[in-house]
This record gives sequence, C-alpha cells and structure tokens, in this order.
Amino acid sequence: MAQRLKCYLVVPVSSGEKLPELTFCARKLLNAAVRQAEGFVRVPVLPIGIFRPHGGCIHLYTKNHLDTGFFFKRGTHLFINAGLLVSDTPPIEKLVKNAEQGHWAWSGNIGSHSVHAMAFSVQGFFRKSSIIPNVEELRKALLRLTDCWHGRPVLNNFNGFDDVPNNYLPPNTAGIDHSPAMAEHGGAKRRPTAFDPRFLNTAFMEVISKPVDCFTTGQDTGSMIHSLLKQRDQSVVPWIFNALVNEIEYHLGSTVPESFPPEIHLSCTGICNINCGFCNYNNSIARQNYVQPEKIQEMGYLR
Repeated sequence: MAQRLKCYLVVPVSSGEKLPELTFCARKLLNAAVRQAEGFVRVPVLPIGIFRPHGGCIHLYTKNHLDTGFFFKRGTHLFINAGLLVSDTPPIEKLVKNAEQGHWAWSGNIGSHSVHAMAFSVQGFFRKSSIIPNVEELRKALLRLTDCWHGRPVLNNFNGFDDVPNNYLPPNTAGIDHSPAMAEHGGAKRRPTAFDPRFLNTAFMEVISKPVDCFTTGQDTGSMIHSLLKQRDQSVVPWIFNALVNEIEYHLGSTVPESFPPEIHLSCTGICNINCGFCNYNNSIARQNYVQPEKIQEMGYLR
C-alpha cells in the first residue's frame, strides 16, 4: 500500500444544529467501522463527518472542523463510506493504483447507482493531472459518498454515473458486476441491496446526529441492545439496526431474541421444472401444494 496513503471514513451528519456528543452506541459503531476500514487499508483511518447538505467537514472524534484544503496535501487520498465495509474484497489496491496514475478513481455499483469509495493523488505543489478534483468538485463528491435515503424510491433519485470520471470499479470481486451472463447488461437498473451505502449512511446519520436514546448511561452489551432497539423503532432504515441487534444476540446465544430474522427464505411451492444436475429434486416426491397468501400473513416476523 502507498506510503503516503491517507484514508478517511466519511459519514453524513445533519447541519443546522450543534453536533451532539457521541453516545455510547454511536461511538461503538463508529469505532467498529474505523477498525474494519483499517483492516482493509492497513493505515490509520480518520472518521470524517460530512455536513448535509452544504458539505462541510468535521473530525468526529475531536469535533474540529476541517477545511476542504486539508484533503489536498501531498499524497494519495482515499475516501470510503460504510457501504464499502460490507464488501468481502473491496478494490482498495486498484483504487489507490488508479489514483497514483493521476486518475480520479471511483468504486460503486452502476446498476443500483450506489457509490462506495473514491481516491485521487496529489503530487507535490502542483497536481499531477487536471482530472484531480478542485475544492467544489470534492465537496460535491463527498456529498455523493454520503448520500442518504429518505423513504423515496432509490432507483429514481440519483443521476447515475454519467459525470463520474473514468476508472470506475465494482466494490467487490464477486457479484453481478463480474457475472459473464450480465456482461451485456452491466448498466441495467437493479434494486440496491439491504446494506446499500445510502441505507448505511442514513443509519449512521441517525445514530450520530439524532440519537433516540441519548440518556442511557450503561456501557454494557445490554445497554447497546437497548439503544439499538430504540433506534430501530424510530428509524427510516430499521432493518439496519435490527441486523445489528440480531448479530449481537446470535453471538450471545439468545434463546428469546428481540430482533427479527434479517433474512428469510420462503419457498412458495415444492414444484420445480429446472432439474439441475447437482440437485436431488425428484418429481415423484415433490410437494405439490402452494403457500397461500393467508398463511404468509400469519407470519408476524415478516416485516
């Protein structure tokens, strides 16, 4: 990895109000995200809050406001959001390499219009290439990286990658962007995943800028679960907080979890006409009945 690599984990924060002190829950989540990022990039990672909608910057630990010129010091600057952290193999080295070659490098999913990371390099006093962003372009790029979801259809509230510079990279080495079957349909629209950057950004902004449980003084696992559940019940992205609680309860071995299953596989019928070679399906023993809508409505855990 580059010796002069500087990495920033960017999360959105609300503007117009004084940023509150990080709650125990918010600090734990932010610390975990920073550690995850440092495991990927192998250099220290600064957690930076991006005020929406004007794009100002603040160090989330020290609460020091940062001038945008801070990001134009000599070296390679890598900006990632929480969406990149859920990738199994994020393209960190390729992003850095492209940036060091003088490009403004980006990573994201074209089909779902999500953005995960960007990088550029500043070589000495003069920038190596005119493609390196200026202050206004960087401000807009940081707002794009910290884009949030506000309950509107996500496929229709983003302009796409038409104005993103070259060297765009998928956020993972696996997935639909690398599928040979989809090679001719790479730009086709598709739904964002449950942990799309916009959903994770929204969850971070809620827990940092407008925490529901501001007065919990406990700093144990039970207090963490309590805070996450309260945040879940007020959130516009409740499945994010539910998944966090579910993960904690799984590791605790909870026999009566307060979270809902984050993922359920429901077979609507036992009939299949594909006859895959690796499957032991047999028409003679297949269940011929269908799941009725009335039965699905009885499943209270489907939320």
